[in-house]
Amino acid sequence: MTIGGTWEPAGHMFDITAEKDVAIYAFEILFNGKLFGGEKLDFVHPEVYSKKGTWVGSQFEPDAWSQYLGDSALPVVFPVTTGCPGPIYEDVVLDRPLYVKAGETAAIYITLQEPAQML
Repeated sequence: MTIGGTWEPAGHMFDITAEKDVAIYAFEILFNGKLFGGEKLDFVHPEVYSKKGTWVGSQFEPDAWSQYLGDSALPVVFPVTTGCPGPIYEDVVLDRPLYVKAGETAAIYITLQEPAQML
């Protein structure tokens, strides 16, 4: 999302409906790093939120969501390149399992704290 020509933190909200009881322990995310030239150690700061029911109607209600991982920096070495590196995959392990019972819907929101670290 752009606001005034600058990138702001954004992420993905999606629903899951469990056919049987499910426990989610981690998500694999895809992201790009900041623009740079050369090899660089950088950190990504993923945040994962969840709530019962759909995300629709709750996207602007922070109090509706429970945080499952926050402010945990993942070190990543970006390859030697000029411009924007290719996509990098990283596992984000939750600080506790996210349980969804059979027949229930849960909303998930995954975001990164830094604006340039697009998901």
